[in-house]
Amino acid sequence: MAPPPKRPAVPAEVTTGRVTQLDAIRGIAAVTVVCHHWWAISQFHPPPWIFRPLITGREAVILFFVLSGYVLSLPIWSGRQRPYPEYIIRRTFRIYIPFVAALALSAICCRIFYGTHLPLTSFYQTTWQTPLTATLFARELLMPPNSVLNGAIWSLRYEMEVSIIFPFLCVFLLRFGRYSWFVLCILLRAADWSLVHGHFGGPNLAAINLAWFFYFSIFFIIGATLASERTNLARLLSRTPKPVLAAFFLLALALYCNTMFAHASVPSSDFFTMLGASAIIILVQDPRLKLGLNSAVPQYLGRISYSMYLVHYTVLFALFDLAYPTVPVIALAILCAIATLMVSHLFCIFIEEPAHAAGKHLSKRLRHDHSQTTPIST
Repeated sequence: MAPPPKRPAVPAEVTTGRVTQLDAIRGIAAVTVVCHHWWAISQFHPPPWIFRPLITGREAVILFFVLSGYVLSLPIWSGRQRPYPEYIIRRTFRIYIPFVAALALSAICCRIFYGTHLPLTSFYQTTWQTPLTATLFARELLMPPNSVLNGAIWSLRYEMEVSIIFPFLCVFLLRFGRYSWFVLCILLRAADWSLVHGHFGGPNLAAINLAWFFYFSIFFIIGATLASERTNLARLLSRTPKPVLAAFFLLALALYCNTMFAHASVPSSDFFTMLGASAIIILVQDPRLKLGLNSAVPQYLGRISYSMYLVHYTVLFALFDLAYPTVPVIALAILCAIATLMVSHLFCIFIEEPAHAAGKHLSKRLRHDHSQTTPIST
């Protein structure tokens, strides 16, 4: 009797560590953010529906949040979580220090281009139209959700805030069982709704910011839950025929880009985007789904993705202020793409990666100093 066919094995990286496909997904999403903001500035002719996924800016942010929850929780589920002070140091150097450098670059451009008025969109009018002062720069260092120096940074406020409490959210999930994620998401959604619609004298700016914090925390929790179930999900997918797997991936893309099928924004669009993003994160880890994500270009985009997110806004606005309307819009788009890649590459090499390395070094130094001062039990 012939032996039964072997079941596809669960990919080793699903259970052991870094998943390079996710780096590529992050890089591709960062490119869509750049395209989204270029289109928002220029308001060029709406692209055909088949190209609409290239301008999915908000969808990319939701994907980033789910990805962050997934990646940040992996050490916790595997029992390799660093002490909280080390975690905070690394996270601060990973997110905040590069952000400060990018903000300084935006401030320099604001000083140069302040008050430039071009016949473009209302979106264009939101940036570098306020005089640069020390007070304004200090305010921007707090990562306001309505930045007048770099409008792309609004999501970093919630990325940083949720990162601070994220280990405690994971402890809650560990302590209260497998389905506690659902309860926690319901509680956070209720708190979000209450702050916006409840009878607290009307929503103010602080309440709205807190409501967004609760709302975006849900996406981190979804990512953490996916990470905790990653082995079971991979095993389930291993039993799925390849054609069905490909169909699932197309469905995931449709969910992720659901707003391109709607004539108006609907409240549930973020929910469907989250479902699509979650499915994409799991599906791309199946080795049978050949998407080329481990090739050089997607991996390179993944490497510079955070730098691209930080600097692209400044590059786009500076080039429009310099070249529009002398340079045709299509030529300006090509120029913006080249300049964004160049500046992102330089920023990644000279700012982001050294900051990341400094955070690792400092956290290791902290661990070493702690071990030297901790008495040894006898």
